[in-house]
Amino acid sequence: METRGVIVTFLRIVDALYGAIARAGRRGAFGPDRDLAAAIALRIARLVGRIADLAARLEAGTLHPPRRQAPRRSAPRPRAPSALPRRRGLAAAGGFEIRGYASQLAHLLNQPEMAAILAADPRFGRAVRPLCHLLRIPLPAALAPQPILLRRPEPASGTPSQRLCNHSSAPAPDRAAPSAPLAVALRPSG
Repeated sequence: METRGVIVTFLRIVDALYGAIARAGRRGAFGPDRDLAAAIALRIARLVGRIADLAARLEAGTLHPPRRQAPRRSAPRPRAPSALPRRRGLAAAGGFEIRGYASQLAHLLNQPEMAAILAADPRFGRAVRPLCHLLRIPLPAALAPQPILLRRPEPASGTPSQRLCNHSSAPAPDRAAPSAPLAVALRPSG
C-alpha cells in the first residue's frame, strides 16, 4: 500500500467511526448528556482534519519540516477548560461498533506504511496520540515513548576492600606521621 492508499483507508475508518459515535450519542450510550457525544465527534473531526491536511502536504511534497519554537518570554496563556473528560477510552465506552472501528484503526496504525508516515513528521504523532487515547488504542511502535537511558557510573577498579582502603603510603599533608610503635602495629603482617 502506498501513502495515498493508507491515508484513504485511515480516513474511511475514521469517517465510519465518526458516524458510529453520532449513533451511540443519539441512543444515549455516553449517558444522559448528549453534548458529550457531540464534543467527542468534534474532537475526532478536528484531529482527522489535521492528519488529512498533513498527509495531503506530505503527498504533494509541500510539507515543510516543523519549525523550532522560540523560548517563551512570558507565562503561557491558561487553556480554556475542555468539554471532554480526561480519562482514556472515553469514546470506546460507546459500544461494540465504536470498538470495532477502533480495532481496525489500531491494525492500520501498526502497518509498516503507516509507521513510515508517522515517523515522517512529529506533527502526525501529535494528532494521532489523542485519537489513540480517546479510543483506548495502544500506541503504535512509531509513537511509543522512547525509553530514557540513564548512564551508570563506571565501576571503580580493584576489589571492594581496595576501594574502601584506597590510600597512598605517603602520610596526608595535614596530619603528622604516627609514632613508630603505632606504625608497626598498623603495618600488615605477612
